[in-house]
Amino acid sequence: LRAEKPETQILYITPESAATPNIQRMITSLFKRNLLNYFVVDEAHCVTHWGHDFRPDYLKLGNLRQLAPEICWIALTATANKNAQDDIVKQLRLSNVKMFKASTFRNNLYYDVIMKDLIPSVPERHLALFMMKALGCTQKPKSTVKSAPELKSAANVLDNLMFKSAENGDSSKSKEKCGKLIFVGSGIVYCRTREECERMATRLTEEGIPTFAYHAGLGNKLRDDIQDKWMRNVVPVIAATISFGMGIDKADVRVVVHWTCSQNLAAYYQESGRAGRDGKRSYCRIYYNRDDKRFLNFLVNQDVSKTKAKKIDKIIIDEQVKAIQHGFEKMVEYCEKSQCRHLSFGRYFGDDDLRPCGKSCDYCKNPKACDEMLSRFNAEAWKDVASSRSRKRRFDNSEDSFLYEGGRAGVKEWNADESDDTLSTLESKEKQCRTEIVQQEFAKRRKTATTTSGNNGKKVPMNLLIIEPTAKSVASLTANRREMVRTTIYTALVANLYGEQHNDDIEKASCYIEYNIYKNSKNSFTYQHKISQKIAEIRKMTKENKKYDIHNDSVAEPSKTPSFQTASSLIY
Repeated sequence: LRAEKPETQILYITPESAATPNIQRMITSLFKRNLLNYFVVDEAHCVTHWGHDFRPDYLKLGNLRQLAPEICWIALTATANKNAQDDIVKQLRLSNVKMFKASTFRNNLYYDVIMKDLIPSVPERHLALFMMKALGCTQKPKSTVKSAPELKSAANVLDNLMFKSAENGDSSKSKEKCGKLIFVGSGIVYCRTREECERMATRLTEEGIPTFAYHAGLGNKLRDDIQDKWMRNVVPVIAATISFGMGIDKADVRVVVHWTCSQNLAAYYQESGRAGRDGKRSYCRIYYNRDDKRFLNFLVNQDVSKTKAKKIDKIIIDEQVKAIQHGFEKMVEYCEKSQCRHLSFGRYFGDDDLRPCGKSCDYCKNPKACDEMLSRFNAEAWKDVASSRSRKRRFDNSEDSFLYEGGRAGVKEWNADESDDTLSTLESKEKQCRTEIVQQEFAKRRKTATTTSGNNGKKVPMNLLIIEPTAKSVASLTANRREMVRTTIYTALVANLYGEQHNDDIEKASCYIEYNIYKNSKNSFTYQHKISQKIAEIRKMTKENKKYDIHNDSVAEPSKTPSFQTASSLIY
């Protein structure tokens, strides 16, 4: 590039490298020698927070204009709605813009949604049969459930692969033969975790479809080898996390399955769009259920919390949060609404032609069947809600009843319909937070002595933060148990109001909430019941990204509260 006539015609750089002094000096040099013609920004949706894959480093690309002010710019993206398009123009400082826009509709892609909760058989078996059909398998798979020593790994199955060249030597039309099964083209199954990728690869291989897992937990060499085998049609299917597929252009991908749907509609359009790039009929399917929806809602709320924690302009934060939530809502609507799937994409991206596809999605092919499926899905959802609400509440006087949501019993009671992944993630975070709080409290109070109550002679620790620790209006309820409850409420509030309120305010609010429930309870059963309901309420608001108003629980402190001290006063 420093030569008088460089041989390089196109130079690919990352946004990160574009900000380095060396690259900037090179750009300046090329511009001064009249050798620079265009700046081309690929995946331009990464420039804007309205895009589904916003990357802050892309924002710095606009600064390159100062180095080469007269150079033309081209921004390319396949997933930008109207808000994203306008923001791309703004962030890249484009002027006199000419916009060329193609329709989102690809008539060779067949989209459908399958409700996993309604599948009468094992869902993975249902997927295997679908993959067989989509990949042109000429024989139905036989169940291969064997004892552990007899199970063959994907590698062993691949050792027995026989290859049959297609006519005219076209590699994209190659067929792979495994035993009696012949596959045409290839497929991708997107899973949400590394473990799920491994399980899916094992299960599909057992069903007769050679499948490799692909995720960041594998070594670079192994990942490259797996990708190479898939690209050459040595192995027909990859079970991968969503990172797989970026920069890959494979023409004969016949099927793309999302075992869990994407976090937003734009991301799903891009990921599913890796199918059928040769123009032939290909299939894009989502296996959807309520547990996946709750898990994704948790991830979206995590993204929202991270966004709100950024030290940037509040207006930008609000716009980013709105974009995240809007994309997720449209993804859920895509799965849960009776409508043409292609039309959903068209509306989201602002297409001019909004006619239904006619025959390239499950709804247009059979609207009645699609309506019936959604009716059954919604009926099952309401049945679960009714069952959860009518389930008998079980409370006891054990220490577990005062843990977060009643400990293990409380988790089963209030979260019977939670997914395992979401529940384990939330529980681990809550447990870690609770442990840290308790350790901090014990460290601060380890040397604190106890005093004797003036009325009954029993010892009441002075280190308790609850209001009126000596009160006896609820029989069999000790001050220590009340303090345990208060700590649990405090933990839930910290998770809900992280970064929004001062710690002292949250601690004080936990005291007020506990005291309000205590003074309005006639017995320990009522107290435990109300406590569990309150914690469930706070936790639900946290999952829904709603903030709990601690001021609603403020009460006038009793005239005598010698044991109540703020957290700051306990710091030695």
